[in-house]
Order: sequence, then C-alpha cells, then structure tokens
Amino acid sequence: MAQGESATQMTQPEMRETLIKIQDQQDQQLAYKDINNCYYYGATLTFYALILAGASLIEGVDVIFEFFGTICVANLSFLFPGGFYLVARKKFLDKSGTR
Repeated sequence: MAQGESATQMTQPEMRETLIKIQDQQDQQLAYKDINNCYYYGATLTFYALILAGASLIEGVDVIFEFFGTICVANLSFLFPGGFYLVARKKFLDKSGTR
C-alpha cells in the first residue's frame, strides 16, 4: 500500500459497482411508501372526491369528449409539428446552421 492510502479506499470499478447497487435499491422502492401518510391519504381522498363530483355534476359524456378532443386537435395541429421541426432541425443541421 502506498503512503497516504487507507485500507478502506475503493478502486474506481468497486465504487461504480457500489453506486449501481445503491441506485438499484432506490429504484426498487415504491414511491407511495416514502410519502407521508397524511399527504398520501389526503391526495387520494381529494382525487376520489373530484371524481365523484365530476360524475355527479357533468350531465353527459359528450362534454368530456369535446374537452379532450379540443386538446388533441391543438396538439396535432400545433405542438407535434413544431416539436418534430425542432427535433429535425437539431438533428440535421450542424452548428453553423447549414446542411
């Protein structure tokens, strides 16, 4: 062992492996178990109340279809083409702006 090195110092591959194990453990945890119970039950009951209120107050399903239809039309008409243009421009043009 060289002077200044400790026995607990890890090599680069060992450190990478340890970090991967820690990340895997974090990925396997369920998100709702980390939330405070008051927030979890409060959000769940609020969401349930909104669903019940919507089901009681909305007279017909046509209102729901019209609402989501307008959102889909706006996305298909404006957002998707604009997004595709930006992705294609970034992909096919070099830094100087020429082909």
